Amino acid sequence: SDSKILIDNMLESEELSRSVRSGIVQQAGGNPFFIEEVVRSFIDEAAVVRCDNGFEIAGKINSIVIPSTINDVLIARLDRLETQTRELVKIASVVGRIFFGRVIKDVAESIDNIDDRLEHLKDAQLINDRTSMQELEYQFRHPLVQETAYGTILITQRKVLHLKVARSIEKLFQERRNEFYGILAYHYNHGEYLEKTEEYLIKAGEESLRTSASREALIYFQKALKLFLDKYGDSADLGKLIALEKNIALASCQKGLLADGLKYYDRVLERLEAHSSGSRMGTRARFVNDLLVVICRLYFPSRKAKRDPDRREKEIFETTMKRNETLVIADTGRAFSSMIRLLRTSNAFDITKTVNGFRLWVGTGTVFSYMGVSFRVAKKFIERSAEMVDKGKVEDVIAYNNSYAMYKYCAGSWNGMNGYDEDLIDNCLKSGAMFYIVPYSWSVGLLKVEQGNFAEAEIIIDKLFNIAENYDHYQAKLVALGLKSHLLFKSRDFLGAERSADERFSLAGELDVTIAQLAALGHKIMIKSMLDDVDAAAGLISRAEDMIAVCGRLPPYCIARYRTGRFINDMSVLRKVTGSERSADVRMLKKRARQSGGKALENVRKYAPSSTFTYKLMGDYFWLVEKQGKAMKYWSRAIVVGERMGARPDLSRTCFEVGKRMLDPGSRYRKLNGIDANGYLEKAVTLFEEMGLERDLEDLKRFRNT
Repeated sequence: SDSKILIDNMLESEELSRSVRSGIVQQAGGNPFFIEEVVRSFIDEAAVVRCDNGFEIAGKINSIVIPSTINDVLIARLDRLETQTRELVKIASVVGRIFFGRVIKDVAESIDNIDDRLEHLKDAQLINDRTSMQELEYQFRHPLVQETAYGTILITQRKVLHLKVARSIEKLFQERRNEFYGILAYHYNHGEYLEKTEEYLIKAGEESLRTSASREALIYFQKALKLFLDKYGDSADLGKLIALEKNIALASCQKGLLADGLKYYDRVLERLEAHSSGSRMGTRARFVNDLLVVICRLYFPSRKAKRDPDRREKEIFETTMKRNETLVIADTGRAFSSMIRLLRTSNAFDITKTVNGFRLWVGTGTVFSYMGVSFRVAKKFIERSAEMVDKGKVEDVIAYNNSYAMYKYCAGSWNGMNGYDEDLIDNCLKSGAMFYIVPYSWSVGLLKVEQGNFAEAEIIIDKLFNIAENYDHYQAKLVALGLKSHLLFKSRDFLGAERSADERFSLAGELDVTIAQLAALGHKIMIKSMLDDVDAAAGLISRAEDMIAVCGRLPPYCIARYRTGRFINDMSVLRKVTGSERSADVRMLKKRARQSGGKALENVRKYAPSSTFTYKLMGDYFWLVEKQGKAMKYWSRAIVVGERMGARPDLSRTCFEVGKRMLDPGSRYRKLNGIDANGYLEKAVTLFEEMGLERDLEDLKRFRNT
């Protein structure tokens, strides 16, 4: 019925015979484009004639055979065109679905009256026109029109036309050639001019990287590499091969495909013969020695002038540095030892003469913070790198801001930390400096969540999701999901937090980013434990432990949630048997909970953001095992630290817990730090209201009513 309506509407008439209408409907099979082209073919053949009131149906329509396929319809329409007009359509199909007027006129110089012929093709509704980039351009109304016309050209003629189109674009758009690198590569490839194809594929990849189009860059570089290897094989020029593989690594990392990026960086370093080998014991001894030398250089820098690095040293240094930056996200344990090794080996020359010299210093400070090795040393690295940063380079600025934000966040030194600089992010996107956007957003976003500035955190999350969508950036989505999960957990939307954690876990598995999988599992463990689903939490804990066992050294952030989640779950199990007659079970469960709490406390020394929550949990544990003095001690510590850092969600819930316990009939305490139960409850109410934590306010209201 829809097909019949479309036919009548196009003809502005219901006079078409039932047999013809039914024939069209049957052949079209519901394809509206087929119907449109059949009706237009009637007009071409004068079976339907334009008149003042629309169209009139001519008698010859009943003798027309309706083609069986859309391809037959289009070929018939093209065949009815005048010879030169038909040739113009063929040339246009080689240029592309969209073609500039200047290009088609230049390539089809042997055809006369081109403007009139283009107007005729518009009237026949085979093409449309519009103005783009201050140029008149045309577009085939449907891709099938272009494909059909292209298919009628002999292969040898196609090659000639593709080369003519490429040379025309080079000539006509010489000043804007960078906008056409991808198109030029396409035409030279189809013209089988391989040297030019390779040249423009590489240029297109470089231009795409510059504009943060990582997906397109990756495609261009991979095509260029395949073309290069197919052409030269084992005799390929090593320098060119290395340059292509480095660009593939960079594009992969900027797209968030870290495992692929690392594979190509490692391949480049192997080609440069820059990988070291040795026994495990020897490697450990070398690392300790390297670390001591680097720390000495940090605190007692040499004033002696150093030589410039040679070409090979530069190549190895810059490739290793980019690989290390990727490792910081993908495998932080390896990144730490590799950063230290690079600092040691680069002592022979002046690293400021390399592209990434500054970023080695600032990146090492980041790793010291992120791995919780030493916040004091991290601060020293950041101070040294501040002297080296080029404020005119947006990539240097965000690298420094990222390291500073990471240090402040992980160390729990949140006073004076700058807000989220969206202008800086936008400038990085414009210049193609994608790498540090995600970790910088992660640090600032987590801080906003921990301080209860949820609206500001949502702005960062939305920004990351937009980057993920607009730039096809997987790591941006991974971090956005992690921030969203944490925000929902802190605001007590456990089901929403679990959904985000599940999505993050799945994506991290696809990307082979284990630390993100562990962080997502940690969220799920905490959620299940908070919901008192101890069996589900136990299963997740077992999965996390299996992953941790094969991961080596992990950043404290990565295992903080796993450890606090396990502690919560152990307390939930203990709570269920407390007061029962199974005294042996109670003793064992007390010990297990105490041990898991100790592990969580141990992690606090290396990752300060979890300190308020962990101290609060320790207070809960000691109250549960009837050691009220120790409980008050840890709650007091949680309040002091929470107030110092501004960790409002955890601080407010600690105040609520203290107020509740003081009103417990069995409580021996009526005040803590000079404040009574009502004082703490009022403080909790104030904080809950400031942050819009409605669930907590309802819980507090129910408590007061009871």
